[in-house]
Amino acid sequence: MVELRPPFVTTRLRSRPATRRVIKKKPALLINKEPFARLVQEITQDIAAEVSFQRSALLTLQEIVELNLVQMFTLASHRNAK
Repeated sequence: MVELRPPFVTTRLRSRPATRRVIKKKPALLINKEPFARLVQEITQDIAAEVSFQRSALLTLQEIVELNLVQMFTLASHRNAK
């Protein structure tokens, strides 16, 4: 006799809204500077071999990337809101 089981049900993992607000208002960077700088160097090596960045340029780039990530996650969390 074959045993019938209910279909597999997954639950969505959600962060609390307060957590997102804290991250949004947090003045510090979310990603560590050194790993981000290594990632940027790795990506730019494919384009040009000898590229160097000023610290202020890397910091500005990192702030923009983190801002876009926070906005993307905020939009994703509100996609089902009506």
